[in-house]
Amino acid sequence: MWFAVAVAVTVLALAPRGDALTPRRLGILYLSVIGAALFLRLFSGFGIGMSIADSFATTGTQVSALSLVFDLIGPLSIAVALLLFGWAPVARVAPYARVAAG
Repeated sequence: MWFAVAVAVTVLALAPRGDALTPRRLGILYLSVIGAALFLRLFSGFGIGMSIADSFATTGTQVSALSLVFDLIGPLSIAVALLLFGWAPVARVAPYARVAAG
């Protein structure tokens, strides 16, 4: 599902009318997709994880090192997206000089 969301954002960015998706906005979108996918994977994998834990009597110590990296990347990508959204400096464009009508 998340791959489809990323492809949809890419297609929108490459579309002729995708000029509203600036590099900053694309960065915010992609980082938000990554953060949401890594956060929501906990909910989607809970049922099957509990089934495996009940079947094979596993405990919480049998966790993959890669899973721990995902637990760091998800919140970090959301934090960077929030920085880009609100706290990153925005380029200011000077308004055109008004020409006095003669």
